[in-house]
Amino acid sequence: MLPTLPPETIDAIIDQLCSDKTSLGNCSLASSIFTATARHHLFSEVVLDCSSICTFLKLLDVPWCTIPPAMISIVIGERKKKPGWNRKKTYYVPQDRPRLVSRLQGVRDVRFQDISLGSIPPPFWRLLQSLQGVRSIEIYRMTFETPVHFFQYMCSLPALEELSISKSSMDAAASELTPYRLKAPFCIPLLDVEKLSPGILSWFLAQDATPPVHTFRVNLNGEPSQLMVLRQYAEAMGPSILHLHVNLPGDIRAYNETAPAVPFDSFTHVRSIHFEGYIDWIGLDSERNHLETFMETIFTQLSSSCLSKVSLSIGFSVYDGFASFGIPDSVILEKFDWGRLPEIVAENIGDELQEFHLVIRGVPFYQQKDIERALRAGAFSAVDVGNVLRIDFP
Repeated sequence: MLPTLPPETIDAIIDQLCSDKTSLGNCSLASSIFTATARHHLFSEVVLDCSSICTFLKLLDVPWCTIPPAMISIVIGERKKKPGWNRKKTYYVPQDRPRLVSRLQGVRDVRFQDISLGSIPPPFWRLLQSLQGVRSIEIYRMTFETPVHFFQYMCSLPALEELSISKSSMDAAASELTPYRLKAPFCIPLLDVEKLSPGILSWFLAQDATPPVHTFRVNLNGEPSQLMVLRQYAEAMGPSILHLHVNLPGDIRAYNETAPAVPFDSFTHVRSIHFEGYIDWIGLDSERNHLETFMETIFTQLSSSCLSKVSLSIGFSVYDGFASFGIPDSVILEKFDWGRLPEIVAENIGDELQEFHLVIRGVPFYQQKDIERALRAGAFSAVDVGNVLRIDFP
C-alpha cells in the first residue's frame, strides 16, 4: 500500500489550483481524496444565465449528483440575445424538489446581475424562495416588472444579513409593500438610490428597525418628490453611512440656487466621499465659480471627524472658444483650478486626509504625463503631500 499525505497537505496542494478550472476538474475525477476540496473551488460559486438554469436544475436533480453540498454562492444573469433567438417557455421542474431543497441549504449568497426578475424560470425562482439559509443578496443592474414579488422573497428569509442594490431600476409605491415586513434586521453594504422610486426608501424607513447603510450612492438629479424622500432617508440613516458616492448634478448652477437635496450634515461618520460626473465648459470662470460654491457647501456641512479619503472621477468638455484659438485641452486643464476643491479639502480635513484620488476621463495618452505634472505643481499642490495624491487617466 502506498503511503498517503495528510489531508491538510492535500487540501493545501489543491488550493493552489483555485484559479485553474481544468486542473480542478481533472483532480475531482482522479481520486476521491481530491474530490471535496476540488469541487469546493469549482462549485462554491455557480454562475448561471437564464438559458442554462433548466439544464443545471436537471443536473442537480440527479440523485447521485455531488455538486449541491459544495455550492455557497449563486450568480444569476441574463444571456445576451442573438438576432432571431427566442426564449423557450418550457421549464424543467425538479422531480424530487424536497430533496434538492435540503441539499442546497448551504447556499449563503445570491447575486442577480444584468437581468429582469421576469426572466428567471418560475421553478428556479420557487427553489430560491425555499433556500432559507441565504444571508446575502446582491442586486446589480436588475429590472423589476413587479418588485412586490422580490420584497416578498426578501422578507421570507430569516437569516438575511446583507442586501446590496446598485444601478437597478425598482419602482413601487409604499402602499404596495406595506404588507411585507422584515423578519430580522440586516445591513445594506451598498445602496444606490439613482433608479429607486421614493416608495422603496419609504418602505425601508417604515420597518421596525431600518437597515443601516454602509455605502450610499446618491444622485442629485431628481424629481422634487424623489428628493423629498431622499432627504428624509438621509436624515434618518446618515449616521450609519461610512462611504458616500455623489453623482454631480447636470446643472450645478441651478442646483446651487435651490434648497439642498441632501442634508450633508447628517453624515456624521463618513470615512470617504466620492464625486462622479461631467463638467461642462472647463475654462469659463462662471463654471469654476459654480463648482466652487457646490464643493464649499458640501464640505462646510460635513461634520464627520472620520473623513479621510476624497475622490473625484470626471469627464469634461472645454469651452469652444478656446478650441477656436487652437488652445489644447491639456493647457486648459493645467490652468483650471477645479473649483478650489483641493484647497477646500485641505482646509476642512487637514492632516486627517489620507488619500485624494483624481480620475480624469478622455485625456489622450500622450498628454497624460504633462497634465499630471502640472496638476501636482499647480491646482492640487495643496493635497500633494507624501503619498496622499493619486491621479489616474483611464
